Amino acid sequence: MQTFLPTIKNLPLLLLLLLIGLGPVQELAAQRTTVSINPNVVLSELGARNRIGLNMNTWSDNDRNTSIKNETMFNNMGTKFIRFPGGEKADAYKWTANINRPNPATATMLRRGPNDFPVTDSKVWSNGDWAETNYNFDMFIADCKAAKAEAVVVVALDYVFKEKDEARRQTLVNEAIGLATAWVKYAKDNNIDVAYWELGNESWLANSKQWAGKRLFDGNTKASARAYAQVAKVMADEMKKVDSKIKIGINADGKEWYDEVQRVFDLQPREKFDFVAIHTYPYAGVDRYATYRNRVRDALTNSVAGVISANARAFPAGGNRARPKIIVTEFSASGFAGSNKYERNTIGQALANFEMTAQLMGDSRVAFSQFWGSRYDVASLPKSGDSAWNAVNNNNVLTAQGRAVSLIAKNAKGQMIKCTENSKLVNAYASLNTPNKITLFLVNRGAGDEIVDLDILNAGQGFEASYNSYNGGNLKEDAVSFRKSPNSSKRTTKRVIKGLRLDPVSITVVTITKTARNSSKNLDGGSSVAPNSAVFPNPSSGQFNVSSSLRGLPFRVQDGSGKLIQRGKLTNTIIDASTWKAGVYFLTVDTSEGAVTHRLVKR
Repeated sequence: MQTFLPTIKNLPLLLLLLLIGLGPVQELAAQRTTVSINPNVVLSELGARNRIGLNMNTWSDNDRNTSIKNETMFNNMGTKFIRFPGGEKADAYKWTANINRPNPATATMLRRGPNDFPVTDSKVWSNGDWAETNYNFDMFIADCKAAKAEAVVVVALDYVFKEKDEARRQTLVNEAIGLATAWVKYAKDNNIDVAYWELGNESWLANSKQWAGKRLFDGNTKASARAYAQVAKVMADEMKKVDSKIKIGINADGKEWYDEVQRVFDLQPREKFDFVAIHTYPYAGVDRYATYRNRVRDALTNSVAGVISANARAFPAGGNRARPKIIVTEFSASGFAGSNKYERNTIGQALANFEMTAQLMGDSRVAFSQFWGSRYDVASLPKSGDSAWNAVNNNNVLTAQGRAVSLIAKNAKGQMIKCTENSKLVNAYASLNTPNKITLFLVNRGAGDEIVDLDILNAGQGFEASYNSYNGGNLKEDAVSFRKSPNSSKRTTKRVIKGLRLDPVSITVVTITKTARNSSKNLDGGSSVAPNSAVFPNPSSGQFNVSSSLRGLPFRVQDGSGKLIQRGKLTNTIIDASTWKAGVYFLTVDTSEGAVTHRLVKR
């Protein structure tokens, strides 16, 4: 809570209160904020899997000794795109000991030298073998199937660039390509559906001081990008010879890296990448909560935003080549570390991870995003679950970070829609779950209560809001999870729902539904009356048919941003949408009873 301090501005009031015996005021009046929600402005389509996933860890995620199994944990967190075997560890992971007799249970390490991570860590590798029973590919696929989650696999590539000797390096290149193609063949032969295959992890570090072991190219971005692409394009071609249906992904960081990789691939158009994997850690190096509290950073760092722009330029809309998807295969807001190498699993850190997840879910340029990670259990970190990098503890119970991701991953459905707010400490995110249900997420980063008024635009009048607050009681509290407040609710017969109180340092989840029986609008702006004005098929890939009773009436079509796409009179009962881009549109017809709006989905 905020305290009342004796500044010059409030000194007379303080003296008055003391004189009448009330003593100093302990709290300031809660700040008041207006949040506007516009269901007509769609930011992104969430799809059946809600665009959020998780990174797993091959050395720590075997669930034989946990009461909560991995597939249950995936569902508890709401993560439906699962990455294996992890990040940097993927470039050391040999998925089977023998590619001629493949068996994931025999998985081992590719490099075991005295300076080769992760064999240097006693919690990972001991006496020439895994310190714990390895979480292997077959186990991973079984968990994905049980949870109905999509599998994303990273194949080892970058380890070849640790080798300085050119002849030996070429031998390793051949080994890496052989391992990758054998992996695809194993999946195909066993009817295992792995749609996404990522070639290497953070390959740009080959020219970076961040990991001296990869520094073969002495800081030359183009040289390292070229070397990576030359191996990757051959690997991609050989993998697709085995199974042409799979999707191959390169990884990139920064426009210069992407442009060089894309140029090398374009030299031989037969080799093609289908997606671009990017990683974003916008709070890296931040050492205190106040930095996040005072300004929420963009989820996508400048370098990865550069990749997205370069990808759009290389594959323009309407061109003869499909644009590769953008997939955020790692993201986290962790970073308030200070002098401690690993930030503790606090509520404050969790709020930052929630907001980052919400931003990515609302970014239509990103196909899906994967939180880093399940748990990162190494010798330098004494207790798994204590780190803000961990979504779950050693028993697969969600930590504050995992719970923060789950709050939006499990509750947001349908489309993410636009919200605006007039506060420096409160941010709002929302989804249009159904035509008559909005889920709103309010984040209060401040140390005091906030009072929020909700203004629902373009949806008539009469609403009910039911809500719960999730908080940890105090900003720096180490917490397995949030505490959930009792349910509260408010109703209004008008457009604005007034007076929701937000707890300090909290996430409030609000369900908004329509209540007014005489309203002619749903929450999405569509008509809730006039059944004779149906539009079908909807969604449609080519044309929409409308009721013959609307023939001759004026109409207009707008996209989700309000831009006019088409207008005129319904001279027939067909609206041609063949030239429209895929997305959400709004058809408004001016009838004798007023304007009737329908939400259209163009595939």
